[in-house]
Amino acid sequence: MAWRCGATSRSGRGGAGSARGWLAGLLALGLGLLLVACAAPRPPRARHAEVVAALRDYAEAEMADKRIPGLALALVEGDEIVWAGGFGLADPVNGTRADADTIWRVGSVSKLFTDLAVMQLVERG
Repeated sequence: MAWRCGATSRSGRGGAGSARGWLAGLLALGLGLLLVACAAPRPPRARHAEVVAALRDYAEAEMADKRIPGLALALVEGDEIVWAGGFGLADPVNGTRADADTIWRVGSVSKLFTDLAVMQLVERG
């Protein structure tokens, strides 16, 4: 099973499709962050182990590259959270570790949901 992160248009050349792909990715990340607040930590199911390992590697690399102190991710299948985990620090000042039960401030993430919804309506005409 191959897993990669990235977005391309249907033609594979980037452009507007790429922007929509990134918006969809950000939306998924935002939803994952919101869902993690309600998720109990659990080990991945055997069939998700490879994806979870790739998510962990990717999260740790992005945190180091972008100097992100902490984050939480959830892997959702259908309407079920199949894995949730935290990385780094939820509160760097106090040294509090991030985990699947960390409650994060939503901040401006809701703007992404609105932007995506508007763009979908524009595409539909």
